[in-house]
Amino acid sequence: MSIFKTLQFDDIDTLDHGVYISGEGAYNAPERDVEMVTIPGRNGELILDNDRFANIEVTYPAGIKGRDHDEMRKKFREFRSLMASKRGYHRLVDEYNPDEFRLASFVNAIESEATGSGRAAEFELVFNCKPQRFLMSGEAAISVADGDNIYNPTPFDASPMIMVEGYGNLTVNGHEIRIVNEYVGDVTFVGQENWSSLIAPKTFEIDSSLLNTGDEIKVSGAESGYTLRPGSKQINSLSPDIVEQINGTVQLAHQASTDVYSVSFVMNDAVFAKGTPSSVTGSFTIKTHYNRLAQSESVTYKVDIAIAYDGDSTITVTYTFSTISGVYGAVPASSRFVGFRSITGYSTISTLGHPTYIDCDLGEVYLIDNGSFVSLNHLTDLGSYLPVLSPSENLIEYENTITSVEIIPRWWVL
Repeated sequence: MSIFKTLQFDDIDTLDHGVYISGEGAYNAPERDVEMVTIPGRNGELILDNDRFANIEVTYPAGIKGRDHDEMRKKFREFRSLMASKRGYHRLVDEYNPDEFRLASFVNAIESEATGSGRAAEFELVFNCKPQRFLMSGEAAISVADGDNIYNPTPFDASPMIMVEGYGNLTVNGHEIRIVNEYVGDVTFVGQENWSSLIAPKTFEIDSSLLNTGDEIKVSGAESGYTLRPGSKQINSLSPDIVEQINGTVQLAHQASTDVYSVSFVMNDAVFAKGTPSSVTGSFTIKTHYNRLAQSESVTYKVDIAIAYDGDSTITVTYTFSTISGVYGAVPASSRFVGFRSITGYSTISTLGHPTYIDCDLGEVYLIDNGSFVSLNHLTDLGSYLPVLSPSENLIEYENTITSVEIIPRWWVL
C-alpha cells in the first residue's frame, strides 16, 4: 500500500500523529436521491426525483508506525480516541483535493492490522459526508453594493451566508428578506438647555457614531417662553389671548401684582431618522388687548419655531417673533428658549455595531453580541423559501437603511 498523504478532520491533523493516508476514495461522488416507480401497463420506470443528493461514505486507507510495537500502540490509541471523540459534522480536508473541503462525521470504529513486526498498523478511516465538495474559493467574503451581481461559477445553487449591517429589505434575485427593527434601548444626548436670547439660530451636536443609519432620533418637548408686559404707563390693561397653535400646546400665566403675562409654547415631539435630513416647524399667535387714552387697541404677534436635522450630527433651532397686525401694544420684554427635555436616539437590536448573519442553508438569522449568540429569527422574514445563488448572475439589492452587505457564497461541486 502506498501511504503518502495526510488529511485534517476538524482540529486533528493526521501528520501530527504519524498517520498517513492513500486516496482511493477521495474522488468518489454521491448518488442523486431518486425513487424508481414501476407502473403496471407502462413500459420502463417512473423516476421520482427528490431534488437532492444523498450522503456519501468516503474511505481512506491509512497507516501508522512507530519505532517499536509499544510506541505504535500508544500513538494509535491516542489517535483513535481523538477521532472517536468528535461528534456531528466537521470540516474534512485532504491533500488530494487541497482546494476543496467536505463536511463529514466520523462514525465508524477503527480496526487495525499490525504489520512490520508489530511496529506499524494498517486501517481504514471511514467518514459519512455530506454530498457537497465545498470550494475554498467560496469561503471568501464578497462585499456587495446595492444593485451588484454575484457570478456563481458552478452548475449548482449555493446557499450563502449573508452578513448585513443595518436593517430593512434585502433582495436576492427578486426574493425579499426583511430584517425588522426591535427597540432595545436609547441614548440621551442632551437634557434641559436654557438660553436668554433667541436672536440667532441655536445648534446642538449629537454623537452620530452611537446611532445607525435609519435609527430614530426623537426631540422631546422643544419649549419656548415669552414675557409680555405693558409697554407704557398709559396702557392700563393687557389681556393676551391665544388664538392659534400648531404642532404643540400653549400655556398662559398672569402675575396680577406686576401685570406681567408669561406665555410658553411646547412643541410636540419631532422625530428624525439618522441619515435623512429633515425639519419640523411649529407656530402660535398671541393677540393682546389694551386701553390707551380711552381707546381700545390690539396687536397680534406670531411666533415660529423650526427644528432642522442635517442628517448627521447637528440639530438647529430657529426662532422668529413678528408683529402681524396692529401698531401699539404689548411688546415682549424678554424671550427665551427654555430648551429640549431631551434628544434621544432609539437603537435597534439588529444594528448595534454587529452584523446580522443570515444562514441561507439552515434558515437561521442571528448576531453575536459580546460573544453571545442572539437569535433574530423572530425579527426576520425569509419568505416562503430560503434564497440561493443560482448558476451564472445573481442580483443583490437592498434599501438605504442597510449600510453594507457581505456574502460568503459557499460554492460547491460534486
